[in-house]
Amino acid sequence: ITFIISEEMDEPVSNVDPVFRVGNLSMGRVMVDEFIKQKQVTVTDNYEFGEATVFFSGNGFPKPEMTKLYGSDFTKLTSLLKKCSTGTNVVFTNIKVKNYLGSRVIDEKVYTLY
Repeated sequence: ITFIISEEMDEPVSNVDPVFRVGNLSMGRVMVDEFIKQKQVTVTDNYEFGEATVFFSGNGFPKPEMTKLYGSDFTKLTSLLKKCSTGTNVVFTNIKVKNYLGSRVIDEKVYTLY
């Protein structure tokens, strides 16, 4: 194993992109019942979930609703999850994760419920 140390580097950077999931569900089309029964959000590759902005829209939401999720406890969103049905879209943006190298923001994730 070779380590290269550069004085130009301001902060350590991981070149492994963490994967965000609601429970064990990857983004995309997901069954409503499977989505709403999840207990926590997870992040792979030794990252810890910090926070995200969550948007609910589509069926069940005459007007889009937005909330913040702090920590990995998905059940904090129960009041909004109860409104979800076929045709609901749930978008996680500004997803903040951290590991021993520091914090970073990862790409948004979209779940379309059916």
